[in-house]
Amino acid sequence: MSSLGATVHVLRFSSQPVSPGKSLRIDRMIEAAVKGLEPNVVRCDVGKMNRLKNKRIIVAIDADEIGGQKELYDWLRRLSQDYQASGCPPLSGSTACVLVNSDGPYYTKRLAQYAIFHMNRFGCRFLGHPLVEAVADLQNFKTWKKVVDIPLEKLLEAKCSELGVRLRDFKVAGIKKPKILVLHSSSHDTSNTLRLWSMVADT
Repeated sequence: MSSLGATVHVLRFSSQPVSPGKSLRIDRMIEAAVKGLEPNVVRCDVGKMNRLKNKRIIVAIDADEIGGQKELYDWLRRLSQDYQASGCPPLSGSTACVLVNSDGPYYTKRLAQYAIFHMNRFGCRFLGHPLVEAVADLQNFKTWKKVVDIPLEKLLEAKCSELGVRLRDFKVAGIKKPKILVLHSSSHDTSNTLRLWSMVADT
């Protein structure tokens, strides 16, 4: 079984570059998530970064005005091309979590689902409850504020920090000789579930 290193790799997807004079909310989310994790933090150049095997990964996505993220799409497309060419999952053995920011009220869950689905296809697992999302005016945190009476921005930072710590502390639980029940409801000859299980069982 592959082992995860201690280093956390940050992948930042935003149409706006990091600027010392301008603090974007996605960057504040990243800083909260990696607080206390230094010096084991690597900020990756997503334009050059393809394979990330056996890594801890924070995927930080800043939605554009129509709910897309071109840099994310381009990166996933390169991973797909790499996978097709090599036959080797480019994110094999890695574990990730996701931060998503939108300046509007929409898109965060859709972008997160898109990233998680494709990264999982490429061999990456995700934490339970892997997402912290921020929408306009942090409306999605107002229910939390009823329980924890602190400013919404501080609540967002606390949730990002908690997610970063869970990623740092995550360990792959190895199970020797697992007992697995596989159910299918159609004919042996036509069951895709049974065919897929046969492929898995043979590996």
